[in-house]
Amino acid sequence: MLIFILTFGGLTAYANTTPGTGSTVKLIFPDTATHWSQKQVAKLAALGVVTGKSDGNYAPNDNVTQQEVIVMVVRLLGKEQEALNLTGVGTALQVSNWAEKYVLYALKEGIIKIIEENENNGQINWGERSAKREWVAKVIVRAIGKEQDALDSADVPTNFTDNADISDDALGYVNAAVKLNIITGTPQNEFLPLRTITRAEVASVLGKAESYVSSDTSTITGMVSSITNDELRVRDSFGTLHTIALTSDTAYYRFDQNFQVLRSEVRINRQVYVITRDGAAVYVEVISDEEPTETITGELKDIDPVSRTVELVIDGSSVQYLLDPYASFIDEDGSGTSLSQLVPLSIVELKRSLQSNRVIEIVVRSKPLSKSSAGIITKIAEQEITIRDSSSDQLETYPLSNQLYVSQGDKLLTLADLLVSDTVSYKVVNGYVTEIDVTAKYVPPVKGTFEGFNEKRTIFNIRNNDGKPEAYYLSEKVAVILDGMAAPTLDDLYIGDQVTLTIDSHNFITAIRIENRNIKNMQMVTLLGYYVDRGYISIDDGKELGFLRITDNTVIDIYGIEYPIEEIGRYLKEKQRVDLVVTGDYVQRIRLSDSYTGTVKDFNPQTRRIVLNSPVLGDIALNLSQYAYVEIMNQSSTTLNDVKIGDEVLLRLSADQSTVQYIALKKIVKYKIEGINLVTKQLTLRDDDNKTQTIYLSNTVTIQDPSKPYPTINDLKVGQTITVTYYGRSATTINILEFTYGQLQIIDRLGNKLVIETPDQKVVQIDTAKNFELYSNKQPIAISALQTGDRISIARDKDGYTIAEVVSSQTKTVSKVEANGQISFQYLTGEVETFNVSPYVVVRSGNTRIQLNALNKNDRVNVYIVNNEIVEIVKI
Repeated sequence: MLIFILTFGGLTAYANTTPGTGSTVKLIFPDTATHWSQKQVAKLAALGVVTGKSDGNYAPNDNVTQQEVIVMVVRLLGKEQEALNLTGVGTALQVSNWAEKYVLYALKEGIIKIIEENENNGQINWGERSAKREWVAKVIVRAIGKEQDALDSADVPTNFTDNADISDDALGYVNAAVKLNIITGTPQNEFLPLRTITRAEVASVLGKAESYVSSDTSTITGMVSSITNDELRVRDSFGTLHTIALTSDTAYYRFDQNFQVLRSEVRINRQVYVITRDGAAVYVEVISDEEPTETITGELKDIDPVSRTVELVIDGSSVQYLLDPYASFIDEDGSGTSLSQLVPLSIVELKRSLQSNRVIEIVVRSKPLSKSSAGIITKIAEQEITIRDSSSDQLETYPLSNQLYVSQGDKLLTLADLLVSDTVSYKVVNGYVTEIDVTAKYVPPVKGTFEGFNEKRTIFNIRNNDGKPEAYYLSEKVAVILDGMAAPTLDDLYIGDQVTLTIDSHNFITAIRIENRNIKNMQMVTLLGYYVDRGYISIDDGKELGFLRITDNTVIDIYGIEYPIEEIGRYLKEKQRVDLVVTGDYVQRIRLSDSYTGTVKDFNPQTRRIVLNSPVLGDIALNLSQYAYVEIMNQSSTTLNDVKIGDEVLLRLSADQSTVQYIALKKIVKYKIEGINLVTKQLTLRDDDNKTQTIYLSNTVTIQDPSKPYPTINDLKVGQTITVTYYGRSATTINILEFTYGQLQIIDRLGNKLVIETPDQKVVQIDTAKNFELYSNKQPIAISALQTGDRISIARDKDGYTIAEVVSSQTKTVSKVEANGQISFQYLTGEVETFNVSPYVVVRSGNTRIQLNALNKNDRVNVYIVNNEIVEIVKI
């Protein structure tokens, strides 16, 4: 049958939709880079279904004409050449010249029907008429051969709220298109059947419909067998292995995301859909995650690269597994690695295919520890050694390397030369002790009776248990131990004391334990009288009257200020209550009972009774006065109910010392120093809520620094992060923080411990039981949110108050490594941002450490930033 062609002056708006040739295909346009339709537009561009406009954009929000939809559909079906070969036929539908053969093909194949289209042809050029959503649904359903589905549901109402707006002849096609997940409604559950479809929406519809179209040789669907930087191997459902080249122009997508993803998403055993051109992949989409697998976790025992087997220790038993020829290996930081780089004793996670029973992936969850440290040997066996590590104060057991090197200085030793209690420095490599250097040989303790110092107090004289005199030099720092006394010194030793001496390998005393005396603390006793000239005081401890000896070394403590015993009459009165520190048979300290600090052990606001546990005095039970009040930093309104068991508090007594007048809760607040006035000794601080606070460094405010014994105001710097300890609203301590950065190795939730390894391979243990805060992106998080391998920044004060923050990586493009300890990065917008680099920065490429200056312009890197300094750089 001959159909006459009616031609009209056509528009040239679609003239630039001819598919490109060659392996370079433009997939992402300037106006789709951030548009939700990016993936579907890229997919259709890769298939040659769409191209951009003449100005280089795609115009995703422009309306689409009916003839444009027909051209796209014919191309999607792979029938463009067949349509262009049509001759001697025409159509009564008004279309542009460039679209007529596509429309003729659609009429010929029944994709559109002349009777339907002529019914509402009107005076408007049919081809240039805007395409409506219900019309597009009809065209697509017919094009993919699903018209019977539409006919079967032609009388079934949809669930859309605007179902009544859908034309009767389109209802079945809308049902079919929705069922096939080709087209969907709006979030408001509307279909909007008569709304014009946009170029973005038609790309989405056609992109989803493509899965119902017979594929040609340019598209491959299957499972990833292997992937490298420049090659992808995919095994299709027929078992055919396709080797596909990857280029820098290859675009990667996922089924659940609208924008490009990293190539690392394309992993072994994931299902992918690939569009190729000239043998190279231009579009790769992960259409399904891994095949059914099981995960097996254990300790790596052995690897046989010849037989391709891996052996794990699981619950004490060894189990062997076969490796897939294309198995992938992932290091604990997420980067790729190789079979030869796996280290025995590592904790690994195997992913084994339930189809082939072969291991398709090995992920290293934690490597055996590598570090250099020091400690004291507590046990020596033939194949392992146990050391109490000096930094963690924990017992650590390691197997011994077959090439163990033992020394003492320049002297070579053997394992047999080592003794329990030797002080050593040691090196662990991949879980095995490889080097041990004896820094101090164990010397048995010496017992005897103290007989005095030499004139310069550098020599300690004793008479040993055999009655023979001995003399030892005192080391620079000697620890004195006296049970019951918080911090005894050499001044607390008395001639005749029975002592045990700890001697180092150079015959110097490092510690002295007083064996025959202990410290007794007595609180709230009544001072009945004092007789300095006779050398005693009389007291009433609530049980009986008594006399205690005082000496010239006895100290009076009034509100934290010490006075000699001769001043007792000036500062203390009879019948006042005092706390006593008694050592041996004399009173060492007399303190006015005015206040106590400790932890609330029991508290009942109704009975007005509180029990405080003091680290020095033990439990103290006190009554609250009728007017007792509570003070808490940054809390204006308080009641007795704000005090909880377990709180650390300061209790101040009333003037008559009978009741508690004031309860000050301990609170630690983190600040950043904004200003320091050395003249007035004032600090201006800003907290995390951006509120400022001024603190005057009076004599009652101390400064603590974990790395310095006697810090001063000169150790404080503007911009420095500190914590301030308050009792109530009164600052008592300025705490300088010590920062540590490392990778999380162990999460011990039962033991309330975290273990991190610093870039210089030192192991740091963090107590999370108390005084511990954990943040991510400035928001508090639970320890359960942590994973081994996380980068952690730790800030700790001298008392162990710890602020930890998860440091997330930031992906950047290198612009230039500056000569002044800085590095700059460039952005797509052309902007350049410069960062300071920590002097201790670690730069890695995979598992290999490299120099900072080995980075080049345009290198992609992951950076970790702490306190506005880059502490780690990982080249991608």
